[in-house]
Amino acid sequence: MTILLSETQCLDPREVGFKFSRQAELRAAGFPVPRFRCVPVSVFDSTVGAVLNEVPRPSLADGDLAALKGWSLDIRARIDETMVCPADLAGELVFAFGRIAADDQLVAVRACAVADDGGRGEDSADDPFAGLSDSFLYVPLGALVTSVLKCWASAFNVETMLYRHRRGLDPAGARVAVGIQTMISGSRSFVAFTRDPRDASDRCVIAAAYGIGEGVVQEKADIDHFFVERDSGRVTSRLVSKQRLVGHDRRSGAIATLDVPPALAGQPVLDDEAARSVAELAVRVERHFGVPQDIEGTITDDGAMHLLQARPIALARQEGGGHPRPGPLRPVDMIWSNSNITESFPGVTSALTFSLAAHYYDVFLTDGYRRWGVPRRVLRRNADHLSNMIGQFDGRIYCCMSVWYHLHGHVPIFWMMRETWERSFFGVEPDSVATAPARRRTSFLSRVAGACRDYLGIASRLVSHPLRMARFLKQWRAFVNDHRDLDGLDASALIAVYREMWAIVAAQWGVTLVNGFFLVSLTGWVRALIGRWTPAASPGLLNGLLCGGTENRSVAALRSTISLSEQARAHPGMLCALLGAASDVSIWRDLEAGRYGNALADAAARHLSAFGDRNLSDLKLEAPTPRQQPWRLIGQLRPFVEQQLTVESSRQTEARARSEAESELQDQCRWWGRRIVLRSLVKAMRWFMRMREDTRFCRSELFGMSREVFIRLGAALADAGLLDRPDDVFDLSVDEVLDAFSVGGTIPGSALRVLARERGALRHAHAQLPDPPKTIKVSSAGLRTSTMRSCREHAHGNAAASASADVRLQGIPSSRGVVRGRARVVLDPASVEPSSVHDQILIAKETDPGWLFLMLAAKGLIAERGTLLSHTAITGRVLGIPTVVSVADATRCIADGAWIELDGAAGTVRLLQQEEAIS
Repeated sequence: MTILLSETQCLDPREVGFKFSRQAELRAAGFPVPRFRCVPVSVFDSTVGAVLNEVPRPSLADGDLAALKGWSLDIRARIDETMVCPADLAGELVFAFGRIAADDQLVAVRACAVADDGGRGEDSADDPFAGLSDSFLYVPLGALVTSVLKCWASAFNVETMLYRHRRGLDPAGARVAVGIQTMISGSRSFVAFTRDPRDASDRCVIAAAYGIGEGVVQEKADIDHFFVERDSGRVTSRLVSKQRLVGHDRRSGAIATLDVPPALAGQPVLDDEAARSVAELAVRVERHFGVPQDIEGTITDDGAMHLLQARPIALARQEGGGHPRPGPLRPVDMIWSNSNITESFPGVTSALTFSLAAHYYDVFLTDGYRRWGVPRRVLRRNADHLSNMIGQFDGRIYCCMSVWYHLHGHVPIFWMMRETWERSFFGVEPDSVATAPARRRTSFLSRVAGACRDYLGIASRLVSHPLRMARFLKQWRAFVNDHRDLDGLDASALIAVYREMWAIVAAQWGVTLVNGFFLVSLTGWVRALIGRWTPAASPGLLNGLLCGGTENRSVAALRSTISLSEQARAHPGMLCALLGAASDVSIWRDLEAGRYGNALADAAARHLSAFGDRNLSDLKLEAPTPRQQPWRLIGQLRPFVEQQLTVESSRQTEARARSEAESELQDQCRWWGRRIVLRSLVKAMRWFMRMREDTRFCRSELFGMSREVFIRLGAALADAGLLDRPDDVFDLSVDEVLDAFSVGGTIPGSALRVLARERGALRHAHAQLPDPPKTIKVSSAGLRTSTMRSCREHAHGNAAASASADVRLQGIPSSRGVVRGRARVVLDPASVEPSSVHDQILIAKETDPGWLFLMLAAKGLIAERGTLLSHTAITGRVLGIPTVVSVADATRCIADGAWIELDGAAGTVRLLQQEEAIS
């Protein structure tokens, strides 16, 4: 009786797993699948089962994952060190090798998790187990038996055990089948989706790279993307400069990252015809299985295409509204980005901040989607996605774009606004095929009915929006005024205030999402009209037109600081102290005590009462604000005093920018009717932007009051001996802190101290690591270590290449003005005194509202991240500070102290030669 199964015997996924059963079915149907044989899971059960019985299973009742890890390593070690392959199996493997290996006498050996009693297995429709077991490529005959044993051992990889435990499956129930397959040495490889995984639209999306498929799947190669319209065959691509591929290093015999030949670096991996061929293959696989597919394949030097894997993508059916509706997310690869969220949560964040931010996005988006008419049943079905909208990589907060697109796609009008959303909030130019999902072929009347329903919903929400915004702001102001003073409250009263505050967020904060939809839509329309009606206008025309109007609360906070600086400059004693060597703490004590007059002391107190939550990184709970450390206000005043800045001069600067823009509009748009339309739309845009900034200030207050509550709760825990220091509370999650004050708390009090210590050490370690790239793709299993390592290497490689390639950088023009000066690279704004950046141009990764004080002291600002609607861009326009955002790798490409020229209207940054800087 033979042990190995031939291809025709591999149709039962219970024996060989879904990976190999699908390959067998496809090969039988004539698809170009390489030859293979399988070691069925029954052999694994009989051989490895004996080893399992020798090792006591760990007790996981108390959630001791360390015990699970130790058990996993023990099992693997026993298989690696003591297990001998059965002689009859070894003989069949040698015989099969001669039948399967190509001329190069090499094969691929792959493991596939097979369903256990829980009914799940690798590449199944509901649980992919992707990447958790091992595979070995370019295996010679001498290493074949060892590779099979290693595949068996990989069933007990630590990552697999943790994944199974998290999914509620018995870790000891892991089982794998092993496939031995012809090794195809492809020169180009691809992954293809028969539906766009971002919005479920009817187009094929292809990721392709030179070399073998591991370069694409593990993102170790430079990847081109191709988008093929299924109805027309039109191909659109997004290409990169290709420096790296993954292939077989013949000197070492190992899989390695290799250099792309220079002649291929600038060439697309696939031409249009090849992209259509890949799409056609993917569509054929979809038709065979009857559901959307994700396939992997490779192309050899002779142009032959080989299909290596196919798995289903879970997408919902398209409803009759005329455009595709998103379905359940495919749980294989998730795209994460910090392009917009980093403005709110820059750098490494604490556990307390992350958990509060996750709760914030959960409740505010739930309310926002509800207000946009998303049915409650849909919200309930997506509750898990809402609670996992954000994540952390090396301590930095990222937004899951896969979830974001999936959830926003339920909003009826999102498909019309996607292009503008991507450009406005993520700072990227969307590819042409991603802006408007292909519509389902429905009747004309159905399309008209769907469009009418959508537009009527938009109109009704637009009419009621100003009233709803006014009601929200009034309610929030009333709550803040009633609960600002938390002194004297015990822990239970503090928690009651906290819960009442977040109840308002859950019930009302969604109006800010509605405002965001309107603002982004209006921005897209205005930009389109300006581009059509004023084609010769400068890039900064819209920025100038947006100046003026009623000031928002962020600008009001800044001008309040400027007003205080004017009063301080008018007092000789205060002026002498600010310009002298006295510390901020001592100056504040004298000011608070009335040494510089009661009027100035009262003005400072009123400012702190109204604007004390605004500071650098003011959404990070671990970052103190002037409300906790009022002497920080002195550091904000000093540069304004030195520059003799006045409120009136800041208003004149804004008015001048508006006047220049109006004059340019008059010159470039000669038809008065069009000017009236543009001015009306820009006026409306200013109102929506003011509402956005006002509600963002409310968010600063929300996190500020939460900070006050947790600081007091941290002090209570430290007094009770449960924490070493009150500040350790920042290294606990929200639930862990509140749980400590609950009668039914589940965390032992002694564990809080240990947990806070470990998290504090981890936070410090994360702060020493280089920043991850803006966009990261990870497995849904959440296994990030190797992904993060490769992403960092890729990011630094690209940065090094760009740093040496050019001396002119391009970003998004945000605030007009041309300035020259020395660059000041600021990675930690908290360590920089505003007075030290005078006459310099700030270079930052990202900014938040607290950067205003540094911005005003500098000549201009360049940020790696940000958009036209970023807070920094808006405020730069209001205050006349030249600003360019979304300048890739600016902090790496521009050396600290280098002479540069910033053009805020054109969005360019130029590195100057010494003679240019002096001239």
